Amino acid sequence: MTPAELIAAVACTVPNAAAWAPELTRVMAKYEIDSPMRQAHFLSQVAHESYSLQRMKERANPGKIPGAQYEGRRDLGNVEPGDGPRFCGRGPIQFTGCANYTWLSKKTGVGYIEQPELLERIPDGAESAALYWTLYWTERTKLCDLNTLADGDSIGSITRRINGGTTGIEDRTRRLLIAKRALGLPVNR
Repeated sequence: MTPAELIAAVACTVPNAAAWAPELTRVMAKYEIDSPMRQAHFLSQVAHESYSLQRMKERANPGKIPGAQYEGRRDLGNVEPGDGPRFCGRGPIQFTGCANYTWLSKKTGVGYIEQPELLERIPDGAESAALYWTLYWTERTKLCDLNTLADGDSIGSITRRINGGTTGIEDRTRRLLIAKRALGLPVNR
């Protein structure tokens, strides 16, 4: 994917496109996010979660600490004081929670538990997004990966997996239509 194609698909800035295009291209090939439909769904979710590749760390409402809302969330593995902010959403898919950081560290051999901010960097962020997209769901939950849902053009199911609900579904749908157009797919909505 060229930087110009990435700009068209996710509406990012020229510098971000130049920086992210090589790594996103690499991980999409590596993890079989290799059809236009899969790429459109992946890129639209990345665009929504990262505000068009502008934010690699979750932001909080004014006066709040990022990740404070995850404090004590055992379902995310946040059992120690400070785990919520320490393991707040990071990377283009906003990897969240100690359990998820632990899983990612085991998959990659990188110490994200000790250095969670590494997920804010391009190679680590791109790798984490693609691993989440393809392996997380099959290994951690025994559900199908997101490529399978993308093949069926199921934005609602993909959004529920990434977000836990349908927060931002309108923006995610809008971004999916943009990505589909950019990748030459027919748009039926």
